[in-house]
Amino acid sequence: MNLSRRLLFFLLIFIFVLIPPFLAGTAGREAEFLCRGLETAGADFQKMELQGWAHFSAPPFSPAAKRDLLSRAVGVLAPGEGFLSPVREEGPVFSGLTWEKEGEGEAARLSLRWFRSGPEEQEEIYLLAGLSLDGDPSSWQEAFFRLEQVFRQEKLQPNYTISVIGTLPGPYSYNEQEEAARRIFRTLQVTAPAGIREGGLSSFTGYSPLLGNYVRDLAGNKINIQISLRYHAAEDRTYLYLGSPLISGAY
Repeated sequence: MNLSRRLLFFLLIFIFVLIPPFLAGTAGREAEFLCRGLETAGADFQKMELQGWAHFSAPPFSPAAKRDLLSRAVGVLAPGEGFLSPVREEGPVFSGLTWEKEGEGEAARLSLRWFRSGPEEQEEIYLLAGLSLDGDPSSWQEAFFRLEQVFRQEKLQPNYTISVIGTLPGPYSYNEQEEAARRIFRTLQVTAPAGIREGGLSSFTGYSPLLGNYVRDLAGNKINIQISLRYHAAEDRTYLYLGSPLISGAY
């Protein structure tokens, strides 16, 4: 597959699945540090997002094998009752099978996606898995273990990203948002962070030696922590988003 087609495929995964496909590293210790960042800012925990993706190096698979693979992943990520048949997706660029389950304090999502750039090209297959936790934040260790097992049983080397969401009471001015981000950056030993402000949203990025994941910006600088704050008038709360290496999903 040529580079432009590969990038197009990854962009579409980002748009439709909301998982950044280019992030590398592990999410184990990041969860603990990001939760510590929420506490530093005085925010109340709302949700944690654990997500991973991996590429199969030896496709193709038959339709039956794809369903069996997804069933195995479901059995590890979200065992117990509530199994539903995966939804088949057909698109102009990629196709897939997606399975979702919601329970008390947790939501799971699994997706198997495949793509062929041309009739003579080999099929590219990706497994994507995610857990959303809105209960006890200390449950992330057991949840992350299940996420790891999904990829381990298929002998895959996954890439992970993690985000946590908290809330602060009332509106925060831009200066107050910046101060909250500054406290988190101090806790995570971030130097020389960068930030933007637009339409009531503040977003900051930086590099922490405490976190393993990182991507590079256009200037080649390492980034492995992103902080964003936005006020929601309907709830009279300011939402605080932390992500490593970047925030995943919409915010």
